[in-house]
Amino acid sequence: MLVINVNTQTISAQISTNKNPNDLLLTHDGKYLFVANGNDNTVALIDVAKRQIIETLTTSLFPNAPLGTTPNGLALSDDEKTLYIANADNNCLAVFDVSRKGHSQSSGFIPTGWYPTSVKVIGSKIFVTNGKGFSSKANPRGPNPVRTRTPQQVGPNPQANPGPVQYIAGLFKGTLSIIDTPDIETLAAYSRLVYANTPYTKSKELQAEGEVGNPIPMQVSRNGSQSPIKYVFYIIKENRTYDQILGI
Repeated sequence: MLVINVNTQTISAQISTNKNPNDLLLTHDGKYLFVANGNDNTVALIDVAKRQIIETLTTSLFPNAPLGTTPNGLALSDDEKTLYIANADNNCLAVFDVSRKGHSQSSGFIPTGWYPTSVKVIGSKIFVTNGKGFSSKANPRGPNPVRTRTPQQVGPNPQANPGPVQYIAGLFKGTLSIIDTPDIETLAAYSRLVYANTPYTKSKELQAEGEVGNPIPMQVSRNGSQSPIKYVFYIIKENRTYDQILGI
């Protein structure tokens, strides 16, 4: 992370962070800076005067969970004692007691919509923007290499394809969640709901669900479970990319 002197327009310092710093939050007194690290399941707390990280908060649902929580939004309560972190890929907010800098403690989680991208606190209300809203939709009028040079309105049945090409990302309708600041009991209930909503558990890292006789091993062992599959060939059609086939 770069510290820039806006008067001289020069770089005055550099502060190392974890992977993909994507949101910054400065305390009112300017002494501390929170940095969300999207590719590292963490939020760093930086002492601005010392230009160094004094604490790293783990935002994932499990302390040793693999990467994939994607913290990308930060907000402090009005008294700056509580930090709310938008966990995009966990569909929740992580809540931390940050009243003692360098000795922060996890308080729990709050469920949100799909892919929370930003969080703000105004008084007793928590505002969360959910980048993907509630659900995705099919795109029957999506990009088609056969019709790339043919207008949607032209063809044997023009009524079947009115309007512009449906790009899948454009079909996501974002939402805004407005949440009352939870008390201890409510936050505990929210936390249980977040864990109930997640498909991931630590046990599934070693024992996956599946049917008996499936050639893909369900259990991971030190020596590796045996499988009749020896090679995997992945074939991409012409004019297709990895994201078009396996992405969204």
